Amino acid sequence: MKIIKKLVFVSILMMFFASCGEDSSISSNKLNDPQPTDEDVSLGINISSITGEEYEELSVMDKYRVANKVLNTLYKGIGYKEFVDANTGELKVREDYIEEIKEALDTPLDDLEDIEDEVDDKYEFIYPDLQRPLAEMYEMPLSKDYFDRWMAYQLMNTILFSPAVELETVSFSDITKIYKRLVKMISKDKTINEIVYSHVISQENWRRFRSPEDNVREMMEIYLDRFVDEEVPRAAKACQNWHLGSEDQGYVLIRDTNVNTEPQYVLDTTVKTCTDFYKALALHESLIPKVVKIIVNHLFSTYPEDKKQDIVAIVLSKNPKTFREIYKTLIFSKEYIFRLERPKTIEEAFFGTAGKLNWEASSKYFDRANRPIWRGSTQATYAQMKQAVFTYKLGRSPKVPLDTLSFMYYHRAIRDDLLTDIKKSSSLKDGGIPKGEFTIIGNEENTVRYLIRSILEREPTQEEITKLIDIIKESGYTKGKIAHKIGRASIVLDYISRLSEFYFFKKIDTQMINQNNNTDSI
Repeated sequence: MKIIKKLVFVSILMMFFASCGEDSSISSNKLNDPQPTDEDVSLGINISSITGEEYEELSVMDKYRVANKVLNTLYKGIGYKEFVDANTGELKVREDYIEEIKEALDTPLDDLEDIEDEVDDKYEFIYPDLQRPLAEMYEMPLSKDYFDRWMAYQLMNTILFSPAVELETVSFSDITKIYKRLVKMISKDKTINEIVYSHVISQENWRRFRSPEDNVREMMEIYLDRFVDEEVPRAAKACQNWHLGSEDQGYVLIRDTNVNTEPQYVLDTTVKTCTDFYKALALHESLIPKVVKIIVNHLFSTYPEDKKQDIVAIVLSKNPKTFREIYKTLIFSKEYIFRLERPKTIEEAFFGTAGKLNWEASSKYFDRANRPIWRGSTQATYAQMKQAVFTYKLGRSPKVPLDTLSFMYYHRAIRDDLLTDIKKSSSLKDGGIPKGEFTIIGNEENTVRYLIRSILEREPTQEEITKLIDIIKESGYTKGKIAHKIGRASIVLDYISRLSEFYFFKKIDTQMINQNNNTDSI
């Protein structure tokens, strides 16, 4: 009865607070160097990177917010008790923590193979191609190897590189092929042009867009924003000897001997063969702008189109050659860190908070949460949230689905699988928040203050303190033993799971965003 009473009371409280064979090599030496236009100068976009010195000028809480905004974007997080000394309130980590994060993303791991072996030992996968990449990242610390995988994961959830496993012509092994190719090429700092070319000529790409006509049309639209209908039959003619085999043939990419020999004018040049067409596409001046546009659309999904165009223009002015350059420019920019407000993806919200609470994944977590769209689970799945991984033909929507049904599953995953999941045993098969996380938490008020400060990155209001303490006392969790500390924490974490602010990246109110730096601002 206490639990029922507690949940009814919490639900009422939530409503109260809710109102508040051909040559396949390619060179990439034909890029233009676009510049922002003079008309954009007055719009106040600031893509300059936050520096260590600027980070040090922030308050302790702003440092904490900045660190976690970057870390959550990378599916990591740091808790407040790891960030400050609980007794003095002073930083426990070095003042240049943001520089530590940047440095970590440039530093290779020494024990990568050991981590990969550990993933195999700890987790059970029914669909390893689909589920293993996220489990691998969960086990890896921030590093160059981690960042390579994070970028590959990001890109494979966009229209650019989606494996599209919802299609009958696609197999799960296609995920691993695309993922490994991206990770390998990104790790070697191959250019965007080279990586795109490698992908568009692959069997995995052709399994998504099957006929010559469909493939060439989609490639020009997806990678170049080019919608020129009269070019499609010419490009298809160049690719006349490429086609996807039937189901009986295993949906293999077939390149027969019927190679086109007639020159075709397409993409502002003359091509004959299919590889000629793909080279022209990968080296076209519109490729890098479209790639940057897609990445900006996902990271800045709530920005109006004109603002996103301004951001794209500034990034292009830096003449980026690699995905690493684009992502590091954006996620460490003052625009992203200080101004951005948008819903978090399930990975950003879940694993960012998991890092704050030292949550541990059970052996079956990744299998149960990250299942194909046609399979159910005892957990809320990413597919039920309409955030399925590597699934959709055109990639995930840049905007996180927040319709009632999708968000119901999103909230259920956060509440049931993370915030109210306490680890019951020391077994690797059992997951959740370790009981030891709550041993340092003191009385009712300290519990409220610490958890809201740590998870929501702000101080609790007096109303929150008063009402949550009332709920804790009504539930009888007033003693110092660990069971009562867990009970107090569970009530506060249940409350946090019901606040809309939990699911959003928030602006960080500081004057730092007004410090514009030369060419990085327009």
